[in-house]
Amino acid sequence: WFRRSGIPRADFKLIIEAGEFVNFLPGQRVPMYCDTHTSSHETFCEDALDNYTAREFGDVYYYVVSGCIHCHKLYEDGPSEFTIASGGFLDAFALNALFGHATIGLAMQCGPLLATVGQKNTCARGTTGNADSGALLLRWPRRYIIERVLHSHGFAAECMRLVVSQAIIDQLLLATLSPIHA
Repeated sequence: WFRRSGIPRADFKLIIEAGEFVNFLPGQRVPMYCDTHTSSHETFCEDALDNYTAREFGDVYYYVVSGCIHCHKLYEDGPSEFTIASGGFLDAFALNALFGHATIGLAMQCGPLLATVGQKNTCARGTTGNADSGALLLRWPRRYIIERVLHSHGFAAECMRLVVSQAIIDQLLLATLSPIHA
């Protein structure tokens, strides 16, 4: 996604350094919450940025580098199941809201995303890597996105907002196409 956004290298470096690469095994649940402690002052400051409490939908965000993630989300009108392959963001609606673009999908969401790494032969078309090896994800704690990306002096926040928005459109388009056309 570095090339898709036209992001300057210095801003790309800020985004990458705000996160960490993590490996998950097939069948392993992907946590949507960090174990870090946040003070009430930090929580207030963060909530003032996006009007969504961190603990309601999770406080970490992921980019799928390789592998696939099977997701289950509960909406007001019922559950939704989908797969995110490499190149997609887990819980992209919540990440997009953090960047100031709240969506109806997030407004209708009733709780955090439940995400599990795909097993062999269950990954969607276009997935790179071997499903047997699990998934490689880039994880950003919400706090680091705010401190290191949103409060940076370059174009990191704008470029990341663009990339997340493009990934949402790609994911929604793939979900509406039949497997023959995808």
